[in-house]
Amino acid sequence: MEIPNNIYQKIIEEGEKQLPYEACGFISGQNNKVRSFWPLVNEIRSRHRFFVSKSKVHQKIQEIHNTREQLYAVFHSHPTTAAIPSSYDLRNHPVDSIDMVIVSYKLDSPQLKWFQIDQSSYKNISWLLSS
Repeated sequence: MEIPNNIYQKIIEEGEKQLPYEACGFISGQNNKVRSFWPLVNEIRSRHRFFVSKSKVHQKIQEIHNTREQLYAVFHSHPTTAAIPSSYDLRNHPVDSIDMVIVSYKLDSPQLKWFQIDQSSYKNISWLLSS
């Protein structure tokens, strides 16, 4: 997966802006290249969970479809823990065909990891930062 630097920066900035709470959103694109980042509002403003109502999720997915992009991943941040899916993350992930991106702010510099989800397990997916 290829992530342009400007989109990568938007993802990192959204996570920082929402601290100390978890940030969330969608990542979409075409041909294994990220083209858009779609921030969402974490309606429960929690440090350890995120929640977005079904109506807002469906509305944002419709906007993504209108751009003719493919929904690649659900993004969320971990303000104080590593960029590894928790059991809660895995249990509540919507569908295995959509990946999960987590940005951790546990260390001095943010860490972004991309995961393919398969029921209750995950696999690290490599990604490349492009200009």
